[in-house]
Amino acid sequence: MSPNTLRARWIAEFGVYAFKARGRQCHVEGNKKNRGVPKPKVWREAPVPCSKCGVLQNLRVAKIVRMQLESFVCDSCDSEERPITCPVCSSRCRSLSHHLAQQVDGAHQKFSQERETSRVIQQWQGKTEDEDFVICRVCGEKQTTLGSHLRIHGLRAEDYVIAYPGAPIRCRRLTSVRSFAAKNRICTGKGDTKTISCPDCQTLHTVSKFLVPGTHDIRCEGCQRLATDALWQGKSEPQDFVTCRACGYRAENLCSHIQNAHSELVGCYTEQHPGALIVALGSSIRDRSHLKGVKQNPESVRRGADALRINLTLEDFKPFLEVDGSVDHRSMCATRGIWHPTLARYMKQYGLKPTRKYLEQRYQARRVILTKEQLTAYRLANGRYSIGQAMAGLGLSFPTVRKEMRRLGLPMAHQCISQALCLKAISVVLGGSTYVEEWNKPEYLNPKTGRRFRFDGFFPEYRLVCEFHGAQHWKFPNQFMKLEHRGLWEALLASDRIKETMILTTPGLHYLVIREDQPFRDLGYIRSRLLELGLPERISPHVRAENGSHIRLQHEVVDPIAMGGDALS
Repeated sequence: MSPNTLRARWIAEFGVYAFKARGRQCHVEGNKKNRGVPKPKVWREAPVPCSKCGVLQNLRVAKIVRMQLESFVCDSCDSEERPITCPVCSSRCRSLSHHLAQQVDGAHQKFSQERETSRVIQQWQGKTEDEDFVICRVCGEKQTTLGSHLRIHGLRAEDYVIAYPGAPIRCRRLTSVRSFAAKNRICTGKGDTKTISCPDCQTLHTVSKFLVPGTHDIRCEGCQRLATDALWQGKSEPQDFVTCRACGYRAENLCSHIQNAHSELVGCYTEQHPGALIVALGSSIRDRSHLKGVKQNPESVRRGADALRINLTLEDFKPFLEVDGSVDHRSMCATRGIWHPTLARYMKQYGLKPTRKYLEQRYQARRVILTKEQLTAYRLANGRYSIGQAMAGLGLSFPTVRKEMRRLGLPMAHQCISQALCLKAISVVLGGSTYVEEWNKPEYLNPKTGRRFRFDGFFPEYRLVCEFHGAQHWKFPNQFMKLEHRGLWEALLASDRIKETMILTTPGLHYLVIREDQPFRDLGYIRSRLLELGLPERISPHVRAENGSHIRLQHEVVDPIAMGGDALS
């Protein structure tokens, strides 16, 4: 049998996901058999004389290349200079902590643990809890702050506070020290300064620490002022430069200066300072010679000239006023033959607003209007209309469908689209078998509330109970539950476990749980999950689908059969 024939039979019998899982398993087993024993490394050595006693010592060549031979000292000479004696093995060393870390025998490790225990006792001796240290409620270790210690347990500060209410994370002494430092700091962060010497007058002055010589001007304010005065010496105002009326700054063009230094004057500088110029008269910006010879539209020239001569009053606006006091600007522009920007300037001057009827006309032209006949296809067995199925079938958004259903006065039922797609896919794999959504039965009661448990779907022909779990069933926190809702999340998990136990202990029932992060629309995946439960597959000929194909909600919706609580009896 060829590999291609075997592959096709595997996929047809067990499904594409079972085939891929088996392939990964065979790949791992093959790697274990083919992986050989690595060859041992051979280190080349060379003799090196000790710089003190001259005795030759064999060292690795790679180590010799990186070291200074004139400073090499053998172990016997080096032990004479080591002042500390290990109490366990009596060997001399420069650092007892480093020596204990390198030893792996039980005696050294026991001594290291005893030494660490005595150090911790001496560290916190005579100090009080909460004032000088805090105790971790997880492991009992003492620390001045648990900020970095909680990472050992995989916890964040927020999770620790929720798990242990009232437990402090930082001692009061450290909190007061940091609070005092934060309130009394002088220069930190971007406000730090430094003292440098002016290159012109050699006087010391304070500048920002980010000032770089060669990139920034490091001269003092007096030298910078003299250089600015020398720049405009021999030039006249306003021919060559203009002066800012707000701060006295001089430049050929004040546009960027006003934007950066006086942002409150943008657009109103000339109103605050009447007669003040922003651009010098002799500036190249005022030179329009490059525009000579450019032909303009005669109509634009005429309208521009008329806009300069026009003088609209409130009497001119009265024939075009609406009932609500707004102005029909389109009609006025067409009647008077003026541009809309010119009209908008006068309307702003007189405090008038344009009419909104043209916007409403555009809205009515684009508005989606649904009829009751269009929504009848999405009517459920209980008389309600499914918003989610209408969204999928009509291709409209949730607000649009809901608004039209409210306008028509139809009872609405909003369910998860993913859940509907999953149940539809299971029905297709089972040959179009009917199912009941939100199925319940008097025997399955919540022990805490006494109410009936509801299951997402039930297929009576196969006695199959289906549950579709969103991310809130296994992930915390999630979009529905935040950190403060951990109790609700744990109650949800407990309810899921109780529901699963009830179904599995009922003879003849099958229980299928599909998660949102699984390919719930893939017919091949659904088929493999049903085969795991021992259910026969029976895809009807007119909806036959190959493995890997996906199901989607069509315009025609198959409503589930309205069955009561005695569907199993």
